Amino acid sequence: MDYKKIVCVSENTKKGFFEVYPEYNGIVETIYNYINGEYILEKSKEKVEDFDFTKGIWFVNMSRHVESTKHISYVIEAARKLKEDNLDFNLLLIGDGESHNDYIELVKKYNLDNVHLVGGKSNPYKYLNHCNALILCSPFEGYGIVLDEARVLGKTLIAPDVGDAKLMCKDGYGILCDNSVDGFYKGMKEYINKGYNSKKFDYIDFNKVIEDKALDLLRR
Repeated sequence: MDYKKIVCVSENTKKGFFEVYPEYNGIVETIYNYINGEYILEKSKEKVEDFDFTKGIWFVNMSRHVESTKHISYVIEAARKLKEDNLDFNLLLIGDGESHNDYIELVKKYNLDNVHLVGGKSNPYKYLNHCNALILCSPFEGYGIVLDEARVLGKTLIAPDVGDAKLMCKDGYGILCDNSVDGFYKGMKEYINKGYNSKKFDYIDFNKVIEDKALDLLRR
């Protein structure tokens, strides 16, 4: 079949597409998904009464609890190592799925009273808003929209080289780490010890670039 243009949702997806279909090189472009920044900002204002976020550093992961596609056990294991270092932090795990009970048992096994599994939430943004850094621990992603949701709220990213996380971290939005227990341990420890001054993210400009690219593509 003949195509004028093929659109991918991330640079990483584009790269993978070329590896399978090198003959389409030259007609493939990346156009990211819109981010609904206004909705995220509005929902983030809702009150949270479950935790006292004023004490210590708070990490958060927001994803489905399916070990084969999310590797949340890596972050729990990293939290165990950090606790052995007597570091002050909390880890909030938002989500549910087939591995949820396994994570609960793992937290109990290590007696991690600073790791909190709260299940799925209809509004995770109010929790994200009070946390310091978002951890992405997926072994693969098309793009990783949760990274943009965190950037809208000015949160530091701690992520491995999946989706376009590498590009975001290199551009000043967070800490790039290995996709392993030791990798997340080092990334989280770096944030605890040094902090991170994340670059300001303008979702309006981000969406404008997407709109301009899409309109330009349609005009061709």
